[in-house]
Amino acid sequence: MPGPLRYRFRVSSPPERAFQLWTSSADVWWPMATHSVSGRRDAALVIEPGPGGRIYEQTAGGQQFSRGTVMTWEPARRLVCEWLVGDTPTELEVRFTPDADGGTVVAIEHRGWERFSIAAIAEGMSSRRAELTGTELKGPVDEDSSKINLPPEGST
Repeated sequence: MPGPLRYRFRVSSPPERAFQLWTSSADVWWPMATHSVSGRRDAALVIEPGPGGRIYEQTAGGQQFSRGTVMTWEPARRLVCEWLVGDTPTELEVRFTPDADGGTVVAIEHRGWERFSIAAIAEGMSSRRAELTGTELKGPVDEDSSKINLPPEGST
């Protein structure tokens, strides 16, 4: 079963500023070129403050695409969100811990990957492959198998 994804890094800002930048300038750090729901590189990621705040991608034309919901909002300490991967909710927790040099250690944990079955992963791969190459993955996926049937080399 897949475990959580974890990342840690240090920034030179104190926790109050790091939290503010993380939440109010998400469109600066979010990789829109590779992780956009709308497919628009010029879209912005918006995190509305406070529990229940929406997280969404907004295009320059004003279209909004839901990315999740803020569950816990503890300025300068912690942010917990329901984060949508496709239509499947996962949980994203970001902790801001002061370090001895006046900076902040940012620790990210993305949980909930066990909600994804082999079939769901294969479908996601197939959709992405079709989007990139114009071809789809072929063959059945056995839910109890760790194998995904890919098309033979050179068949695309």
